[in-house]
Amino acid sequence: MRRRRCCALLAGAGLVGLWPLWQAIGQGRQADGLEDPTPLEAPPPREGGLENDGLNNMVIQRTVTALGDRFYDAFANHWRNQSVIARGVIGVEESPWMSEGTEIIIRFRREVIYRIRVWPRNPGPEERAATAVREVSRIIDRYQTRLRPAPD
Repeated sequence: MRRRRCCALLAGAGLVGLWPLWQAIGQGRQADGLEDPTPLEAPPPREGGLENDGLNNMVIQRTVTALGDRFYDAFANHWRNQSVIARGVIGVEESPWMSEGTEIIIRFRREVIYRIRVWPRNPGPEERAATAVREVSRIIDRYQTRLRPAPD
C-alpha cells in the first residue's frame, strides 16, 4: 500500500514538472515559444499508387523455427533462379504446429497466395520449397499478366 502511494506521488511530481511543456503543446506552440507556421499534412501520393513500394521481387522471411528457416533458405535460392519477376514483395510466414511439422504461408502484396505443410523429412523442406517456387511463380505470373495493359 505504501509503495503505490510513493509511485503515484513520484508520477504526479513528474507531471507537474512537465506542465509548462504540456500547456505549450496543447496551445499549438512549440516548447521554446516559437510558432510553427506550417501545419502537418500528408505527403502527396506517389506516381503509380500504393500497390508497389519499390521493393520488387524481394522475398521477406517471417519464420520462427529451424524448419521454417530451412524452407525459407531453399525457397529464396530457388526463387533467384526462376524467370518470373514479381512486381511486389513476397513474404514467407510460418505457423508452427504442435505436432511435427509446420505450415508455411506465402503472401504476395499482403494477400495469401499459397499454403503448404512442411515436415522435417520425406519430403524435406528443400523439396517442398522447389514445388512452392514453381507454383508461386505460376500464380504471380498469371496475376501480373491480367494486370498488364493489352498491346495496341
